[in-house]
Amino acid sequence: MDDELLRRLGRYQREALESEPAREELPEPLAGEARARLLDDVFARLETESPETETETEAPEAEVVMAETPEPTSSSPPRSKSEAGEADGGVVELRARSRRSLHFMGPALAAAAGLLLWWGVRSDPGQEVAALPRYELSRFEGGVASTRGAAEVQASLRLRPDDAIDWVFTPAQPIHGPVAVAIAAESSAGEQRFAGPVDAEISPEGAIRLHGGLDGFVALDAGEWRVQVLVATPGLLPEKFVAEEAQGAWQRIVVGVKIEPF
Repeated sequence: MDDELLRRLGRYQREALESEPAREELPEPLAGEARARLLDDVFARLETESPETETETEAPEAEVVMAETPEPTSSSPPRSKSEAGEADGGVVELRARSRRSLHFMGPALAAAAGLLLWWGVRSDPGQEVAALPRYELSRFEGGVASTRGAAEVQASLRLRPDDAIDWVFTPAQPIHGPVAVAIAAESSAGEQRFAGPVDAEISPEGAIRLHGGLDGFVALDAGEWRVQVLVATPGLLPEKFVAEEAQGAWQRIVVGVKIEPF
C-alpha cells in the first residue's frame, strides 16, 4: 500500500514538472568593452542634459567660502551649522546682526570692566591707603603739659578727662576730597575705646583739627593710653576698635595720653 502511494506521488511530480512553462533566461552582465561604452554614453548624457545641476552643486561651496572670509573676532559668538548652511542673503543678514550685537555689547563690556576695577580698588585696602598721603602731627596741646615721646608715639600729654585739647594733623600733600576721622584707644591695662567718625574740623586741603573737650571725642578713664587717630575717605573707616598693627584703608597717627584722676 505504501509503495503504491509513493509511485503515485512520484508520477504526479513528474507530470507537474513537465507541464511548467520554460523559464526565461536572464541576460549575461556586460563586461569589457561593452561595459566601458555604456558608461561613457551615460556620463556624456549627464554632462549635456543637466548643466544646471553642476551650477547648483557649486553654489553651496562658494557660499561656504563667503561665510569663512571674515576673520573671527574674540567677542563674536561661534556660528552654528544651521546658520552656516543658509543662503547668501541669510549669511549677509547674520553678519549684520553680529555687528549690531558687538556695537551694543561694547558699552556693556566697558561698564562691566569699570565695575570690576572699582570693586578691586575698594576691596584692596593698600590701594586706598596710597590714595591718602601720610599725616603729621602739627599741633598737640592741652592739659598740664606736652612732651615728646618715642618714635612710634609722636607725642604724649597729661590730661584730665574733661580737659580741652587742640590737636592738628596735616597731610604731606593737599587732599582735594572729603576725609573722615575716628579714634581708637587702648590703655596699659588692656581697656579699649573706639569713637568714629568724630566731629573734627577739616580744612579744604585735608588738614584735621580736634579742638574741644577730650571727653567730647572719646571717654578715657584714669591711666596711660595709646591713642590712634585714624583718617580715611568716608565709608572706609573701621567700625570698631582696631589694633595698631592692623592694616586698613586709612592713615594712622599714634599719640600718648596719661589721664589724671580728678
